[in-house]
Amino acid sequence: MEQVLTPDGDAALIVNGLAPPPAGKTYETWVIQDDTPQPAGIFSGGGTQTAFALTRAVPEGATVAVTIEPAGGVDARTGDVQFTASGA
Repeated sequence: MEQVLTPDGDAALIVNGLAPPPAGKTYETWVIQDDTPQPAGIFSGGGTQTAFALTRAVPEGATVAVTIEPAGGVDARTGDVQFTASGA
């Protein structure tokens, strides 16, 4: 996974070879700062390459995590973290 981050904290994820989530599920991104995860959008994955723009800025030192959640996403993380990236 690659994370692209602008100086303003806008971010996108680029993931190669990510399998689609199980039926009835979606990938959800989280921006984690001070051990507090905040939802940052959902995406479906699949295909050779998946690119996704986060809906929340990534502050310096924050971590971006991806989980598998129920379709439509959730307000509080319930799934296991699949992978992470750290902000600059």
